[in-house]
Amino acid sequence: MRKHDPFSRKFFRRISFLHFIVVLLYTGKSFAQSYDFISYGVEDGLSQSEARAVFQDSRGYLWIGTAGGGVCSYDGTKFHEYSEKDGLHGQIITSIAEDSTGKIWIGTTSGGAAVYDGKTFTSIDAKRGLSENEVHCLVAKKDAMWIGLGSGIFEYTEKN
Repeated sequence: MRKHDPFSRKFFRRISFLHFIVVLLYTGKSFAQSYDFISYGVEDGLSQSEARAVFQDSRGYLWIGTAGGGVCSYDGTKFHEYSEKDGLHGQIITSIAEDSTGKIWIGTTSGGAAVYDGKTFTSIDAKRGLSENEVHCLVAKKDAMWIGLGSGIFEYTEKN
């Protein structure tokens, strides 16, 4: 009867394990996906570098809410900036949504919600019935906009 050398068994196991690891790493790399990213910043026309909210409207425009530079729309070619000089109250944007009529709603940390009809901004804030001016989130539902605040949730319709 022949005895097996314990050293050669350990050596074979180690070589087999290393071979397995090399094959695993090689095949994992060959199936890995590659992603292409394009970075946009202030030098490209964005009003501020820190984006807080991103939303694509029904017309295909991207709306980017920033942390101090208001909101920008992007048509795929260039950015258009909206700020206080355009009637937007509050420059730190928390959320963006679109209602059933195509109006863009913008939530801010200090100016309530701003409703953009394509030409002008209308403020929905504490002066118009909200309990506070810090909007946390916006959700469009049928003919209403739900506005999330630190003090509760408000349902806004044209009727109320």
